[in-house]
Amino acid sequence: MKLIYKDISIPAKADKPIFWAAPVLFVATAAAFVALIPVAPGWVVADIDLGLLGVFAVIGFFPIITILSAWSANSKFPFIGGIRALFQMVSFEIPLILSLLGVVMLTGSLNLSEIAASQSVFPWIVFLPVGAIVFFITMLAELERIPFDLPEAESEIVAGWLTELSGMMYGLVQLGTYLKLYAFAGLFVVLFLGGWNGPMVVPPFPAELLTGITMGPITAGPFPGLPLFTQEMLNGTLWFVLKTAGVIFFILLPRGVFPRIRVDMLLNLGWGKLIGLAFVNIFIALGLLYAGVLGPGGLQ
Repeated sequence: MKLIYKDISIPAKADKPIFWAAPVLFVATAAAFVALIPVAPGWVVADIDLGLLGVFAVIGFFPIITILSAWSANSKFPFIGGIRALFQMVSFEIPLILSLLGVVMLTGSLNLSEIAASQSVFPWIVFLPVGAIVFFITMLAELERIPFDLPEAESEIVAGWLTELSGMMYGLVQLGTYLKLYAFAGLFVVLFLGGWNGPMVVPPFPAELLTGITMGPITAGPFPGLPLFTQEMLNGTLWFVLKTAGVIFFILLPRGVFPRIRVDMLLNLGWGKLIGLAFVNIFIALGLLYAGVLGPGGLQ
């Protein structure tokens, strides 16, 4: 509410069309990311067969939007922050994608709803902990959270690629950042923590809601809109929200624990260590698959 009433200042030498468009594109891309995350059985905006490829495609837009916003400001601090963001996102997107291939091999599907449904007995983090760790670290880097907040390092480059943004333009970027935070946390839950699966804690609906309530000569019901909110959907939503809130807590926790790392350490971690661990995770998944322990049908 505060940012809505703030004035928007545009740098005199900025490329105005791109500068105006970048925050809108950022929040729109984050919203597209959210639309791909299934919350409960049948409750997803875009339930596409190649959902995980859609996630990779959407994530690939963030570095482009960031560098366009930084360049269009025509200022040194945003440009330095934009270059850092580009280095960071590109070097961490490769291990991010590789860390998820193990889940795809064991489930035999790229559909996020099917991946969540395949974890009704056990979550994939039990068998692929290395992939979960790699994905969590790369997720922190993609979100530009501490210790990977080099693109917005306020003690070094003012506010990085956000320096020249003001008013609701800055507000849109922050909105997109927190939508992206939720989407990544939800994606982690769907891929490694079983998605909406969990013990049934929601009580069943009273029979009167399904058959109708009779009061003397008047019968109310049955209620046609009730199947939209089945017991399974409400229970799945509850577990998904609890798991996602837990993942968000662990994403925010490093802010008070770790210092910011240097650029050379960041690139060495992304290109050197995490890609190697991602391949280890792929070999673990292949071993489980060819040993006959796991497969698209679960435990063999």
